[in-house]
Amino acid sequence: MWEHKEYGYEWKKWEGCRVVQGVRHIFPLKGREYAELYQIHSSIVRVVNKPVKVVGDGLVTSVPGLPLVVKTADCYPVFLYDSDKRICGIYHAGWRGTLLEIGREAVRVMKEVFDCLPSYIWVMLGAGIGKESYTVGKEVYELFLKKFPEAVEERNGRYYVDLYLANRISLEKEGVKEIIPPRWDTFIHKEFYSNRRGDTGRNIAWIELLT
Repeated sequence: MWEHKEYGYEWKKWEGCRVVQGVRHIFPLKGREYAELYQIHSSIVRVVNKPVKVVGDGLVTSVPGLPLVVKTADCYPVFLYDSDKRICGIYHAGWRGTLLEIGREAVRVMKEVFDCLPSYIWVMLGAGIGKESYTVGKEVYELFLKKFPEAVEERNGRYYVDLYLANRISLEKEGVKEIIPPRWDTFIHKEFYSNRRGDTGRNIAWIELLT
C-alpha cells in the first residue's frame, strides 16, 4: 500500500524498512547523508555501509538508517528487502541494465554477501515507463526479442518493450517469488519526471532499514 506524502509516496507494508518514491521538484532527503550512485546503465551492484557515491547501478546494505538512493526519469527504481536477514537494496533498471539482468546480480549479491534466500527477498518496482508508452527502435526491440521474447510486441509498425515484465522474468529466474508491479507510468503520470516527455529532472527513490 502506497501512502501519499508531501514528498511523494511511501510504501507501508514492509515492516522494518522504509521505501519512498519521490515526485518531481522535491528532494526529500535534504539535510541527511545517504549512499548514491554515478549511474552508468550497468549491472554493477555495490555493498555499502556508509554515506558514499560510487559507480554502478545498484546498492545493498545491512546498515539501519542509511538511505540507498537512485535517480530515474523513465527507468525503474527497483526495491529489494529481506526482512529475515534485515538487508535492503535498490537498483536502477533502464533497458541496458535490464538486458544485463541487473536484478539477478542484486539478488546474487544479497545471497553471496549476506546469505539471503531469494525466496525470502521481496521486490517492488517504483515509477517507470509502462509498456504502452515505451516504444523503441528495431535494434533494441531485437535485443529484447532474443532475451525476453515475452516482454516485446510489434504493433502497427511500432516496437514496444515491457521493462517491468523483463525484470520480473529475470528476478524469477534467480528464485524471487514476491514481486510487486509498478503503480505508475512516468510518461502518463505527470507528477513524475519523464525523459520521453522532454523533462530533464530526475525522480528520487530510496530505501532504508529502520533503526
